[in-house]
Amino acid sequence: MLDGRKAPTLCDDMERLRPNRRPVVRVSGETLRAVVAALELREQRELLRSRDTRARFLVLATTGRRPCEVMRARPEDVNLEARVST
Repeated sequence: MLDGRKAPTLCDDMERLRPNRRPVVRVSGETLRAVVAALELREQRELLRSRDTRARFLVLATTGRRPCEVMRARPEDVNLEARVST
C-alpha cells in the first residue's frame, strides 16, 4: 500500500471473471403435492423408517433453504409467532 490504490499488480491485465449463474428451477405446487402424497403412502405401508423423511422434504421445499442451512438451524433462529426464520 506504499504506492496507494493505483499501485500496479499482477492482476491488472486480467479479464474480470463472470459469475456462473444457474437459472432458478421452479417446481410446481402440483409436483410437490404428488411427492408428499407418495411419501405419505410409503409411510402408511411402513416402507419408510420414520416420518422424518417427509418432514425434512416439507421443510426444504417450503422454505427454499439449502440442506446445509436447515441442518445448521437452531431453535432460536425461528420465530414461530411471526412464522419467519432469521
